[in-house]
Amino acid sequence: MIDQEVGLTPTRRRHSSLIAGCLLAALAIGGLIGGWAARTLLAAPADVLAAPNFALATATEGTVGQTLRLNAVATWETTATFQVPGGGVVTERLFTDGEQAQPGDVLYSVGLRPVVIAQGTIPSFRDMTVGDTGVDVMQLQTLLAATGYFTGEITGVFGAGTQAAVAAWQRDLGIAETVTHAPSATEIARADQAVRNAELNQLVTERSFVYFLMEHHPNRGEVRECSMATNFPEAAWVDDPVTACVRLEQAARDATDELRFAQEDRAHLAAPATAAGVVARGDIIFVPTLQARVALAAGLTVGMDISTTVDAVHLLAAVPSFWISLSDGQLAMISVGTAVEVSSPTGGVWPAVVVEILPATNIGPARAVLAAPDGSPVCGSECDLISVGQDTLLPVAVFVVPEVRGVVIPAASVVTTADGTTAVRLADGTVLPVHVVASAVGSAAVSGIEVGTQVRTPGDG
Repeated sequence: MIDQEVGLTPTRRRHSSLIAGCLLAALAIGGLIGGWAARTLLAAPADVLAAPNFALATATEGTVGQTLRLNAVATWETTATFQVPGGGVVTERLFTDGEQAQPGDVLYSVGLRPVVIAQGTIPSFRDMTVGDTGVDVMQLQTLLAATGYFTGEITGVFGAGTQAAVAAWQRDLGIAETVTHAPSATEIARADQAVRNAELNQLVTERSFVYFLMEHHPNRGEVRECSMATNFPEAAWVDDPVTACVRLEQAARDATDELRFAQEDRAHLAAPATAAGVVARGDIIFVPTLQARVALAAGLTVGMDISTTVDAVHLLAAVPSFWISLSDGQLAMISVGTAVEVSSPTGGVWPAVVVEILPATNIGPARAVLAAPDGSPVCGSECDLISVGQDTLLPVAVFVVPEVRGVVIPAASVVTTADGTTAVRLADGTVLPVHVVASAVGSAAVSGIEVGTQVRTPGDG
């Protein structure tokens, strides 16, 4: 037997070579990865203490401070409101709101009749005329004396001297006479109804009387009075015809008189009573103190028919109030004593300080109340620039941290040593005591260090 050698075909030889190459490449890559891993895992850790844990900052000349730019509200607060009785149409508003009112100043007019202001604690509650006495009369005499019309003793008794002074005062105001009684719409309506009722009653009673005569007297149409009817025939249903006639006749006469009285009462209402030297209830508005700033009520408009008691005059505070609304964040930064600059309506600056912090309520945020540094009004002698009747918004600068100029470094560079000393650490590690003059928004102004000095601050280096 002859042995025959079995050989590989060319295709199989190529496949074997390719597989061997891939195996060698994989072994090589695995060796590289394994070496890197071994070096990483087995390498000694870095010395973190040797790595720098700070950065260097250079001290510079600069300014440190923090200012909030907000708006303040300026307003004239109302301290009291005074009313006037109804009765007439407002014809003029004559007083300038916010002005200082003097005794006798004319505020407005009703039916062209001036209404003045005067000092007094008792409001006008009645017409005042000769014979009246009381505190209100004393207040009237004080007004007349202040305006130069009354020179007598202030007694609270409305006598002839007071009447003469009132007449002169009213003459200069253009008041001829005072209506002592002006009927109301209700009074007129009642009088009209009384006339109608009387007319109906007079008609019924008159006809009843005439009908009786015509039905029961033989001379029908000729007899008009019971005194002329002496021969009434007897009737079963009338026991005494003469007495019945007289009763009906008297009822008719009474009804006629009642109608006349009702018509006279109605005519009297059509011509209201007037008199000179009488002060009407609505002529004067008494306020507790004068002089004082006042403003007319916004609802007291020209053409308004005052049918009931209405608000007429507001007594204003002596000076306007200034305050700033604060959010929770702003409230945390502002305290009593914080300095503020208020921009005036003319572009000037009014210095102020926070004098009170009012907490937030369910109807509004917290407020910082302002005053001048010496406690006087913020607006000083320029309070007339603040509008009356509406809030005035004014820009303000709130100096949360007052600006300080000096040597400035990062606030993080300042440390406190174990013994409580405030210091900085220089570039070489030396501890240098410093004094912090001001600190705000990440910067600190310090003394005890020169411009250009490098100090350490926390960082990665």
